[in-house]
Amino acid sequence: MQRMMKILYLGSGHASIQAFCNLAEKKFNITGLVLSKVPKNIPSRSSGSDAIKKAAMQYNIKAYSYTELLKAVKETSPELIVVNNFIDIVPPKIIDNYKCINLHYALLPKYRGLHATQWALINCEKEVGFTVHFMTRGFDDGDILYQGRIKVCDNDTINTLYSKLNKESAMALPKVVEQIEKNTYKAVSQNERMATYVQRRYPSDGLINWNSTSLEIFNLIRALAYPYPGAYTFYKNEKLIIWKASLCKSPFYKEIPGRVVKITEKGILVKTRDNLLNVEKVQYGKNKTRDASALFRKPGARLGISMNDLIQKYMGPA
Repeated sequence: MQRMMKILYLGSGHASIQAFCNLAEKKFNITGLVLSKVPKNIPSRSSGSDAIKKAAMQYNIKAYSYTELLKAVKETSPELIVVNNFIDIVPPKIIDNYKCINLHYALLPKYRGLHATQWALINCEKEVGFTVHFMTRGFDDGDILYQGRIKVCDNDTINTLYSKLNKESAMALPKVVEQIEKNTYKAVSQNERMATYVQRRYPSDGLINWNSTSLEIFNLIRALAYPYPGAYTFYKNEKLIIWKASLCKSPFYKEIPGRVVKITEKGILVKTRDNLLNVEKVQYGKNKTRDASALFRKPGARLGISMNDLIQKYMGPA
């Protein structure tokens, strides 16, 4: 049975497809889909926009481009606007005149903003999550309708966490929408004193500081796992991306952070501020990804920007 409340869905990408299809499967009255803008450096197919457009065709739902948002609102006259992974700013006049909810991958009020799950992992959070909330003119600060929590395990990367978030949020969203449709929802205001804000991450933000703890570096590496740009350091002033690493324990002792102290069959042990990090998979310069132990044959190498190497490279030997 088709439900009555008219819904306009805004979003695209892999984070949005499952929830969109779940609403359609449960016969919610989605009268239109507005596709989010795809960044220039991401092919349309990789972004997931092609897949959600195909799903819209399957369910006979009209798709609009992000430039047609106002047109879509006018044509569909939605009673609810659902925003999920929509990169573009929703105009204030829409937020003011329509009931809008947003699905944000963070446990609000913490991590308002962009790339929130990556920031949570980088901050060594033991759990991540998602929040469904009413939209206001503010920055992810509307009243909370639902939150889901996911434990972060040692073998998780940003990709496995996104996969879990996609699945859990897709199951939760129809329940929230149904509560709104029946006017049985309960909205809880956010605690402003607990709010934190994060911004878009850029490839250059992935530089490893070897004076950080092993856990901090480990979390940075898995937060930037492929297809993201990767956490990186330098070896002989050439970029070295670390794609895979693992934690290993040792007694606390002082050494030079970033120095390779041991070569093993599983990788190379690198000294950090408090411990050792087992670096397993690396990509050096323009070469392909390989085992770290194949690149470093003996201990003693130092990772990071070296002033001595810079002097040798640009000024030559003394």
